[in-house]
Order: sequence, then structure tokens, then C-alpha cells
Amino acid sequence: MISEKVDPQWGSVIMVFVDDQLVLRAQISRRGDGLEGSVKKAVKAALLYLVRREFVSEKENPDLQGDGLR
Repeated sequence: MISEKVDPQWGSVIMVFVDDQLVLRAQISRRGDGLEGSVKKAVKAALLYLVRREFVSEKENPDLQGDGLR
């Protein structure tokens, strides 16, 4: 989920959540400067969170039979 809080003076604060876990909080100027970079950063943060979560899950509950089921 992506949430935005708008401040007319400073711009917007964008928050990216994965499963109700905040994975990125970024400030975007009201002119939209750096918007593309912020979007790339948000995608990277979400993917990194998901990879880390999968790694921890695999470590805690290994797939001993190799069938992809836990």
C-alpha cells in the first residue's frame, strides 16, 4: 500500500507499506523534483523487504523435501 500526506508548504510524505509494515518513508517536494528517483527507491525498498522476509522464513522453516512446501 502507498500512502501520502500532503503538506502545501513542504510537499508530500510518501509511505510504502508491505503487509502493514512500513518499508519506506520519503519526502517529495511540491514541485515534484526527484519523483522518478523516489519511485525507484520505493520499488527497491519493497523488493528488498520481500526478499529479506523470504530469507528469514526459509531459515526458520526450511523446505527439507525440496518440494516448495513448508
